[in-house]
Amino acid sequence: MCKNTTRAVRRHHYARLKNTRRQHWGYGKQGFRSDCHHEIVNMSPAEAGMVTRTPTPCSCWMCGNPRHNGWEIKLTMQERKALEAYEYQIEELDS
Repeated sequence: MCKNTTRAVRRHHYARLKNTRRQHWGYGKQGFRSDCHHEIVNMSPAEAGMVTRTPTPCSCWMCGNPRHNGWEIKLTMQERKALEAYEYQIEELDS
């Protein structure tokens, strides 16, 4: 199976993400990022490109990956299954 990575497909997905994420970071909501409570602030093209490439602006505990927030590392379902299978194999070898 060959992955379709033509330029047109990549541009299509980039434009789709840009449209989807236009309300990230509080933009597009009435009065959220403006002095006037009735004004809707839209993103500039540079900000829209930035939010498309990196939706999380930093790696702090509020913006970053919730599994790696410093005080607790949570495992995904796939990682838990692999760990359980590994532990089961070790138990079989010991007995």
